[in-house]
Amino acid sequence: FSSIHYLLRRLRWVWFCTVSVAIALMVGITVYRGETNWYAINFLSVAIAISTYPQNLLRTATLAQLRGIRTLADKRLWVKFPSVIDALARLSIITLILEADTPLSIENLTAAGIKWHGLIRASETDAKALGKTLGIEVGSYFDMPIEMIRAWQVDYKSRRAVVATIGKDPEDIPLLQQADVGICVRTCVQEVQDIAGLILPGEYFHYISVAIAEGRGVFDRIQRLVLLMTTNTAASILLVLA
Repeated sequence: FSSIHYLLRRLRWVWFCTVSVAIALMVGITVYRGETNWYAINFLSVAIAISTYPQNLLRTATLAQLRGIRTLADKRLWVKFPSVIDALARLSIITLILEADTPLSIENLTAAGIKWHGLIRASETDAKALGKTLGIEVGSYFDMPIEMIRAWQVDYKSRRAVVATIGKDPEDIPLLQQADVGICVRTCVQEVQDIAGLILPGEYFHYISVAIAEGRGVFDRIQRLVLLMTTNTAASILLVLA
């Protein structure tokens, strides 16, 4: 499920309320001026409703997400669902399950509003010590990691955080399911690939920033579309009232 579709459904409800107020205002103005041509009044009411209705808004948003999926596929990044594009656009935390052979060439995404978190199969003391060395928050894999991810999702700057988890072993599947976006590489076993929403061509984490950039680009295009349609709606209503 994509949250952008939920917001667009709410936008249609806002449209319904706005158009209802505009039609009521138009009827009130015409009655106040003593005009009783109800045929013309009804015609203008229907004209307002039809000309300002946000047609195919959900379909257009989905097509924009599918276009983003195709763009990432050309770059060898596999996205399973359109909702993953939306989640990548709003990503705020990336959880990396640290192994002995995990490459630590991670990009600093603080300027983009994204924090790195880590999980390590060691004690909490060792996890904190590693976190100080890496400069990121690291927790113990054995200390209820699912609850830890759930806490990150709920308590982040007074809003729900969107969390991505990078895993590669079958025992990481519950963590990938709990996260908003499960990420793995193409060399993982099929069980993990079936759960993940984003599959990278290799263990190079700069691919993630490429996916985030594309997700934010799709979200920006949808926002521009909504702004254009909102402006057209306001202009149509003002013209009819004038």
